[in-house]
Amino acid sequence: MRIKNLMKGAAVGIILLSMLSAAGCAVKNAQQQDITIAVICKNETDEYWQSVWMACDDAESEMMIQTLRLAPDVEDVEKQIANINEAVSANVDAIVLAAIDPDAENEALSKATSAGIPIVTIDSDINYDGRASYVGTQNISAAAIAGRRVKELLNNDGTVGIIYHGNASTANMRVSGFMEEINPPQDENADKPAGAGSKSNHAQSEKPASEQTVSETNIKVLASADGEGDMEISKDQAKKLITEQHVNLLYTTNQPGTRGACEAIQELIDAGTIQPDEVQLVGFDYFDGAYNYITSGVLDAVIVQNPYNMGYMGILTARNVIRGEDVQPTIDTGAVLVTADNINEEHIQFLVNPTDN
Repeated sequence: MRIKNLMKGAAVGIILLSMLSAAGCAVKNAQQQDITIAVICKNETDEYWQSVWMACDDAESEMMIQTLRLAPDVEDVEKQIANINEAVSANVDAIVLAAIDPDAENEALSKATSAGIPIVTIDSDINYDGRASYVGTQNISAAAIAGRRVKELLNNDGTVGIIYHGNASTANMRVSGFMEEINPPQDENADKPAGAGSKSNHAQSEKPASEQTVSETNIKVLASADGEGDMEISKDQAKKLITEQHVNLLYTTNQPGTRGACEAIQELIDAGTIQPDEVQLVGFDYFDGAYNYITSGVLDAVIVQNPYNMGYMGILTARNVIRGEDVQPTIDTGAVLVTADNINEEHIQFLVNPTDN
């Protein structure tokens, strides 16, 4: 079973064991064939979300439920709102949502709440009081891991460009956590990097800063650019930051941004515009082909999440809400820094290639 495979990662195993204990090990005895849970992702193509679909497969067989799998063909808020409305019209028993925007979908979600459909968020949280639980990476602390790696790579002296992905709560928190790590506020009146505060209960939705000077070190963030969650746009933005701003390092906040930046650096190296190792890269989310970029030195470090675990535990949490059980408001699915030094370790390979394990 997939649960047994997840035990290969120690942190993942601990999380799942605690969740299963909280569920009272009642999965085997429950008669739940009539339960349908809608799982709504950000798009239907990225391999990141394919891991969530894989979790749906395992959840259906292990929890004796059905899943309704929905996602826009491209990352589009209006299309995802249509997915939410479709789930409500289908009278599902719960919705597990990876929200594209922390605020824009609230009206559709309120219709779900009015219909008695509980909402669990995964990957990206929302500014909506009606959600039962958030299951995913603790993005500020994960971004701090990236920030510490950047300080090591630059030896506390250099310039950085940031490529973020729109107004998603994940983008804002990953910029906020990164900036707070390389520039910790000295007191409560110190200037906070954009994104560090929260407008409401759950998700942080301030725009990332375009410029931030770091006082504790000689690291300076020269500029940030919106990759719009798109690989080609992110690649173009990365090339501009490198050739126009002459940054020493790029920090990217999601998979399309990281992939696009990898391609940009490789193309500039191949063209002779920059030398190998002239520009370093730290980003979020592994992708097919990342192994070669890591081992060749193009991608110096990547924060790896666990989308399979988010999907599985999100469904498990939704199932427990349906059954009237208490659930935690936030469930951390963990994040790991992957580099050339640990990429071949067994627990890392399980995280980056779950379909092969």
